[in-house]
Amino acid sequence: MRRNEQNALTYLLGGLGLIILLGGLFKLYNLNYGLMAAFILWIIGGAIGKTVMGVIGSIGLIFLMVGAFHYSLIYVLLGTIAIWVTAGTFGRYSHMG
Repeated sequence: MRRNEQNALTYLLGGLGLIILLGGLFKLYNLNYGLMAAFILWIIGGAIGKTVMGVIGSIGLIFLMVGAFHYSLIYVLLGTIAIWVTAGTFGRYSHMG
């Protein structure tokens, strides 16, 4: 698959995952189902894009969105920033990035 096609498919799966997650947040269906489906799509998108950094960044986004509704915002922000710094560091210093 060419690089442009990989990027397009990765962004498409990321957007679909976000739409599914928002459907769960707005009570169209159970939030757990929306979260699980979004997580699966984001992992597949990261695997297609061949970036471990994208997969870890997606986990940080899930943590931020779900945690903001259930926990103290400061703890959620600190956890999310830690996850994203880890993803950025891994992407910067690994050859798989």
